Amino acid sequence: MERKLAERWNYLITYEYETVYLYIKNSNKKIVIGDFYGDSEVAIISRDESYCAIGGCGLIIYYLNELFKNIHL
Repeated sequence: MERKLAERWNYLITYEYETVYLYIKNSNKKIVIGDFYGDSEVAIISRDESYCAIGGCGLIIYYLNELFKNIHL
């Protein structure tokens, strides 16, 4: 069962066991942010929604502003 860590207008951060997820609300996309050894304990999303930080056994800082651009190779 996923548990909520943080939520803002456009994003929701959840975790299930050791994996942390980011939901993009307006597109219904779910992205794996990363994994921790043990469960994550805390998350924040910046006021301008340009980054988030998730903590557990370590720290992940995840930038949201350029994340979703399509790349054509």
